[in-house]
Amino acid sequence: MKKPKPLTWTRTSPPAGTDGDCIICTSHRPSGNGYPHVERTVDRANRGRRVYRLSRIICERVHGLPTGMLALHHCGNRMCINPGHIYPGTHKKNVAAAKRHGTFKGGPSRPGASNPSAKLTAEQVEYIRSSRESARQLALQLGVTKCTIERIKYNHAWKP
Repeated sequence: MKKPKPLTWTRTSPPAGTDGDCIICTSHRPSGNGYPHVERTVDRANRGRRVYRLSRIICERVHGLPTGMLALHHCGNRMCINPGHIYPGTHKKNVAAAKRHGTFKGGPSRPGASNPSAKLTAEQVEYIRSSRESARQLALQLGVTKCTIERIKYNHAWKP
C-alpha cells in the first residue's frame, strides 16, 4: 500500500482583510482548476480513485461541512490551506466571494448575435423562423446543425 504524501507549505503575506498569513500548499500540485488536491482509493476491488480538494478536507475536519455546502476561502487564494481562511458556505456565497476577490470566471451569457460564439445573425434567425424548408436543408444552407435549426424554430434558442 502506498503511503500518503506528507503535507508541506510556505507562508505568504495575507491579502487585505484576512487574519494571518496564507499557508500555500507546496507538497500537492494543483488540479486543473487551481486547487491542491489528493487522490484517494474509493473502491479497492475496481481500483476506483476519487479526487478531493485539500481545502474541502480541511474544512470538514476543522468546521464540519454539511451536505451541499462548499469550502470557501476568505482570502480568495486557491492554493491556501490555512484553516482560518477556509469556511463552509453555499454556492451563492461562493459566487459572491469570488466576485469580491476578482476570481469569478462566469458571467451572464449574452443573447443572440451579441454572443461571441454566435454563428448566425438576427436576419438569418428570422429567415429560419419564417421558412417552410426542412431543418436539414436550412442546416446545410447556413452551415449549422439540424438541431440548431430546430431549437431556433421552437424558440429554445435565440429567444425573441
